[in-house]
Amino acid sequence: MGKRYYAVALVVCLLALASAFFVGGAVRAHSRRQLDYGEGLVWWQSAHVTDLTAAYKPIGSYPYLVFHYPPVYHLAARWAAGLAGDWIWAARLLSLAAAAGSVAALAILIYSSLPRRAPALYRLAAALFGPCLALSFDAMSFARLARVDSLGLFFSLSGLAVFILSRHSAPGQAAAFALFVLALFTKQTLFAAPAACLLVTFLLRPARALRLAAFAALLGGVPLAWLQAATHGGFLLNTVRYNVNPYSFGLAAVAWSRNLRQALPLAAMAFAEAWLLWTRIFRFAPGAWRSRLRAACERSRYHRAAVVLSFELLFAALGSLAAGKIGSNVNYFMELNFVFGALAGLLLFRLLLAKPRRHALAAPAAVFAVALGAVVAAIPPAVEPLSPPERARDRGAVEAYARALQVVRDTPGRVYSEDMTLLMNAGKEVPAEPAIITSLSLAGQWDETPFVNMILNRKFDAIVVTNLDLPERYTPRVRSAIERAYEPAAAIGSYTFHRPRTQRGVL
Repeated sequence: MGKRYYAVALVVCLLALASAFFVGGAVRAHSRRQLDYGEGLVWWQSAHVTDLTAAYKPIGSYPYLVFHYPPVYHLAARWAAGLAGDWIWAARLLSLAAAAGSVAALAILIYSSLPRRAPALYRLAAALFGPCLALSFDAMSFARLARVDSLGLFFSLSGLAVFILSRHSAPGQAAAFALFVLALFTKQTLFAAPAACLLVTFLLRPARALRLAAFAALLGGVPLAWLQAATHGGFLLNTVRYNVNPYSFGLAAVAWSRNLRQALPLAAMAFAEAWLLWTRIFRFAPGAWRSRLRAACERSRYHRAAVVLSFELLFAALGSLAAGKIGSNVNYFMELNFVFGALAGLLLFRLLLAKPRRHALAAPAAVFAVALGAVVAAIPPAVEPLSPPERARDRGAVEAYARALQVVRDTPGRVYSEDMTLLMNAGKEVPAEPAIITSLSLAGQWDETPFVNMILNRKFDAIVVTNLDLPERYTPRVRSAIERAYEPAAAIGSYTFHRPRTQRGVL
């Protein structure tokens, strides 16, 4: 009876946490100002994705912009904006809806993989636990933004669920790999789920693995070849070569430690579940592990899910090492945290279903306490964006943004700005993206001399910065050119407007 009360409390808290996350995201989606540095660039990319003279072109010609990602999210956001009449609002809601779809895909996968003879309440608690708790981590802030990550992850996790639940169905597994291809054409680094599924298939049925690999290669190769030809080689140039940023192992270690501070309960439970699974497979007869693995996957959806998820855990962990790239962010941990959550849910179900033993109550009780405590602790930060003080601070930022936006609109010519959403809202062109041109220049992949000359020749009627000393957005040459040819004219909120030194008017 105690476990039932615990499961009910857990489900209620999880639903409250998920509701706070999605309601808060929907409220913030209406904001016109940027919620993330990259939103303005994605907006520009979405507006130009069908113009192959501007999309995926070499960075050597003006405007100095890069198409970092494949086109699926940009096309989807453009379609959603056509329905809603507003790009930034529609694009954020698209990401939020995709996050809800990811939670649903994982929850359905876990619930359907658990034995049907078990109480539905236990299955529901286990299914909701990991996906909903992962929403509270910093990495999932990208699910509220006009960024590609959330939609790509939805396709990837949906493909994972279809693959595991389809068992031996060839059409089902083909559909799963079609979703994986769609995910890769949304964000090219989402390889963990297809790699895990392909590896498990190869271990169980090598011939089928080869067929699935060939199918995926054909399905993805045709549009890839077309994009390469239509952009004269620019597609892979932008999505691969221009994406190779300088790497810092120290930065990767810091990013991992920050994520683990939040995800540690889920990570510990996930590794415990994987340990229980693989020690059973290798137990007694290590040489027969492959036959044990085949038997486990053939007989039980639970074990099939655990096997595939444990392999995905390894690949997602490898993928998250990209957080060490200069200019990277917490979005590289989104998939890893969801996989932590899925495996943690399987372990929670084990404990809920296990018969209580007086001499071994300490470990289950500790896990139950940690699980419920983590969920309860995650609710206040999720609700905070809806609190009156936070809403008041947000109103102040909105008012400052409106004043800055009006100044940009009133500026007759070109404006160069760190905040590219500001330019898109004002109907201005985006001349360059500060972070990528800095990175490419420092890496020797782009000659910044033409851009520096534009600044020295005062080709911009205004330059809007938040911090001119940021080394990841301004090279020494660019910063020096701005200081020589421009002077601060006004400060509005976090923005400093620089005007050409030959035009000393006051804003």
